Amino acid sequence: MKNRLTKLSLIVLTALFSVSASAQLKDGDYNAESKGVWGSPIKVNLSIKNGKIADIKFTHNETPAVGGSALDKIKADVLKSQNINVDAISGATATSKAALSALEAAFLKAGGSKAISKKTSAAKDKAYENTTTDVVVVGGGPGGMMAAIVNFQRFSTPYPEVA
Repeated sequence: MKNRLTKLSLIVLTALFSVSASAQLKDGDYNAESKGVWGSPIKVNLSIKNGKIADIKFTHNETPAVGGSALDKIKADVLKSQNINVDAISGATATSKAALSALEAAFLKAGGSKAISKKTSAAKDKAYENTTTDVVVVGGGPGGMMAAIVNFQRFSTPYPEVA
């Protein structure tokens, strides 16, 4: 019986927290901007309806295939999760960070909490705590991609075991 009450209490607290996190957002359109990769602004229009994130519109001069695609992915992730704590997009990190910065500013204008807007990465960091690798490629630019391709070609065939 005690275990059942504990579970019920957790469910109720979780529901209350969820409602209070979204209920504090005020309906309306909120605008903000941040400097993009080439110095031109990435502008965001955040629409809140019924206390929830209803739409996000980015205006930018980023490269359509790279930065533009990253902004589309960020928009989809935020709308799906109803949370602005989404990951930056690899290969478009600078664009992602600028967009997320502008999005956070608009979110705060809408009455969002800084605590809710900040991502905690403790769980993610633990996942890589005891990881070992043969090769680590950092970056998804031309140099990083070439390093990944060369290492894949070099190490994709098995080597004889060394005794």
